[in-house]
Parts: sequence; structure tokens; C-alpha cells
Amino acid sequence: MEVDVWFKKQHIALQIALLLIPVVGWIVDLLVRLSLLLKTSHVYHIGSFVVVLVFGWLWAPVALDAVSLILNKKIIFEEIKK
Repeated sequence: MEVDVWFKKQHIALQIALLLIPVVGWIVDLLVRLSLLLKTSHVYHIGSFVVVLVFGWLWAPVALDAVSLILNKKIIFEEIKK
């Protein structure tokens, strides 16, 4: 499951568009976070997956990821520095 790799290969405008569509954004964000979680099992990935799973339907975490994509070219907690 490498949804995060597929998502990262997409053009930045498509990434933002996928996140801003209400239900699609929630599903895409969940799949990207699940993919990152299965690769690393880092505490930040676990926490961000649970937050998006529980509160993602409110659209706020997904909107924050879209803003992070615009500003940093990555979603929140995508890359964790060790």
C-alpha cells in the first residue's frame, strides 16, 4: 500500500483539489496517513491518522493539510526528522 507515494507524485494542484473535495479529501487523507503509518509506525503518524479518522469528517484536519500543501509542499507530519 503506497498511496503516499502515489499522492506525492501528483501535481500540487491535483493534490490540493483532492483534499478540498469534502468526502474525497477525507478518504484520500485517511489513505495517505494509513500508508505512512504502515511504513513507519511513528507516534506522529499514529496520532495524525486517529485525528483524521475521528475529526476528518469535520473537514478541519483536511483543510489544514491543504494549507500545509500550499505552504510547505507536504502534508502535516508527512516527514518526521529523527
